Amino acid sequence: MPTVTQDPRGHQELIHARDLVAEPLPAAGWPAGATIRLLSRNPETGAYSGLLRLPKGWRRPAGHLAADTEWFVLSGWLWVGRELRSYGYFDWAPAGAAQEELHVLEDTEILFMPRTGAPDFTPGPAPRDPEEAGVIRVATEELPWLRAQTKNAPEYGRSKYFRRNAETGAMSALVWAPPGGCHPKIEFHDTVEEMFQIVGDTTLGNSGRMDAGSYFWRPPYITHGPFHSEQGGILYLYTDGKLVNYFTDDPQQSLAANILQAEQERKEHGNG
Repeated sequence: MPTVTQDPRGHQELIHARDLVAEPLPAAGWPAGATIRLLSRNPETGAYSGLLRLPKGWRRPAGHLAADTEWFVLSGWLWVGRELRSYGYFDWAPAGAAQEELHVLEDTEILFMPRTGAPDFTPGPAPRDPEEAGVIRVATEELPWLRAQTKNAPEYGRSKYFRRNAETGAMSALVWAPPGGCHPKIEFHDTVEEMFQIVGDTTLGNSGRMDAGSYFWRPPYITHGPFHSEQGGILYLYTDGKLVNYFTDDPQQSLAANILQAEQERKEHGNG
């Protein structure tokens, strides 16, 4: 039987932001006043996902972070350099890439996700040019909703893709479901799947109801589903590889069985 490597973050499902206590941001070099409600954390690397709160008037000078980091504005207003940003702004910067000054105009909440370690901040000149480093800055409200590009995704599903790694298939996106949207299948993936409910609701057959502020971090090969939405909604999606849907009729199918099934399907399709 195949062995299963345990994800350092564990399987976090479901986490509700309303149940979490804000704490000082676990990172060196940041100005005082930033707090975070941690949704999940990797104890080995120091990477985490959480809801970052920056109070009105807070500032951070130009500099750079020690980890690959992505963030998405959920509410509030802030200056990012000379650009005024609000809900829907997405920022991806690899470690060492130059970061512009931040100036918060009103209390701001950010879905904050350092991916490769603790996001320690160093002010001043940065070792990497933003363009050379592949920094991504997107006002996602200006992007169109597209048909979901994952094979066998629900027909009604719509997505906005704003970061995709051509080599690994890793991505960050928004996912939309209409009121009454239903996906009756039980599935698993061979990548990490992380989702945060921004608005609306999603009821998951394996774990319960997600409302605004609900979250999960699923390691690879976790069996889940089906799901439906009463009000419809928008969720933030991250995967660390290409998202592939594998289906099963067994809602309790084990990790080992899922690995075997995925290996067999890849071989049958010439990807093994």
